Amino acid sequence: SKTRSPDAQKSKPLLGLIANFLSKPFSPNPWEKVKLYRTLSGHRGAVRAMAISSDGQRLASGSDDTTIKVWVLPTGRLQHTLSGHTHRITGIGISPDGQRLASGSYDQTIKLWSLDSGDVVNTLITRSDRVRDIAFSPNGQMLVSIGERDIKVWAVRTGKLLRSLGGSSDGVRLVAFHPDGHICAIASLNGSLELWNPHIGRRMSRLPSQSSGIASLVFSPDGEMLACGSSRAIELWNPNSGKRLRAFSPHSNGVVALAFSPDGEILASASGTMIELWNAQSGKRLGKLVGHSQAVRALVFSRDGDMLVSGGSDRKIKVWQSV
Repeated sequence: SKTRSPDAQKSKPLLGLIANFLSKPFSPNPWEKVKLYRTLSGHRGAVRAMAISSDGQRLASGSDDTTIKVWVLPTGRLQHTLSGHTHRITGIGISPDGQRLASGSYDQTIKLWSLDSGDVVNTLITRSDRVRDIAFSPNGQMLVSIGERDIKVWAVRTGKLLRSLGGSSDGVRLVAFHPDGHICAIASLNGSLELWNPHIGRRMSRLPSQSSGIASLVFSPDGEMLACGSSRAIELWNPNSGKRLRAFSPHSNGVVALAFSPDGEILASASGTMIELWNAQSGKRLGKLVGHSQAVRALVFSRDGDMLVSGGSDRKIKVWQSV
């Protein structure tokens, strides 16, 4: 039998890597060409919050009309309209296992629903505190709610209040969980940006944000970046080091919604009626989407990254697709 030289043996995997690289279509920006794929109508008020199930099949939308609608995302069919809240819906989340839908409202309650049946499973009473935002932990066992006076941590299975993370005199309004579930980011109207451990109720660090009026907050899927949008700019932070990576000032109207693509490469932002797409690493603008007649309030990418869904004050939900 023939024996190969060590150099030849080394070159074989290298040649394989090169062939693999060359076989992949090079697309620096898969969102270079975008089409409006579908418009979902039915809400009678502004669409303020949305979430997509982990299997990518269902989209939940919450509105000022006090209802939540559950849509079959691939077809656009309306599956459920969930009624029970008495004030606008401000936060929506779907548990990672796809079993539970959570909705937070200005009516001072959080409702947990069965995503399949549309039935209410539990109602969490916040005690005279309007709910501004909610977030499931990545394992689905905890829910954090942001109120006007308090930040609360709940057990999803029992609905029990586990702990409060203190008052919110700074006008706390947003929460986002790190993908590993150990910390959550909490942002305030006055621009304060804090990292908390919700398991023990302790503040871990405070990021020196230059922003005022933070209106959107999201972690990248790998947890290496935290993006916040404000009245003036988008800031990107490294949550581990606490260092600001970059900031760019794209919008004149303030950034009210942000979403990362599943691969973390693209950051979508909404300001006024316009949606803009950015390279998250460089801050370079990749394109813009115009289609809403009133302000865009919510953004979420589909799990495969092929669709971006936007909800707005025009009561419409728009599904955009890269082509």
